[in-house]
Amino acid sequence: SPEIKIKQKHAEMMVKIKLLNLTQNSSKIFFGNFNKNSRPLIFFETIFKERPELNVFRKLVLSFFKSKLVQVDVLPSFDHIISFFYVGSKIFLRIYQICRIKKNQKNKGITNQFCLVEIGPRFKAKVKNFKI
Repeated sequence: SPEIKIKQKHAEMMVKIKLLNLTQNSSKIFFGNFNKNSRPLIFFETIFKERPELNVFRKLVLSFFKSKLVQVDVLPSFDHIISFFYVGSKIFLRIYQICRIKKNQKNKGITNQFCLVEIGPRFKAKVKNFKI
C-alpha cells in the first residue's frame, strides 16, 4: 500500500504514514461541494496533542494548510471541515461540507441552522515512522 512522507522544510520534523484504505468519490457517492479557494477548518481529536507521533503529524498538517491572510486567492470564509480521528492505532480522515438550512418558524421568523454533510474523499492511515 502507498506511503506518504510529510516533512517540514525549516524544522527537523518528519512523519511517514501508510495509507490503509482510500475511498474516492467514484466508489462511494458523496453529495455536496465547497468553494475552490475557501479555507478549511481543521479538527483533531485531543489525543493528537497527547501522543508524540500524532503531535508531529498534527503540526505538519496544520503547517501545510496554514494560509496567510493577505493571500489573494484564498477566500475569508470557511465552508468545509477536515477532521482527523484516532481509533484503534489508525488515523481516519473525513471531509465535511458546512451547509446552512433556512427554516421558517411561526413566531421567530426565518432561522439559520447548520449541518455537516460528508463530501469525501476519506482515508484510513497508520503512522509508520516519525522524527522530532
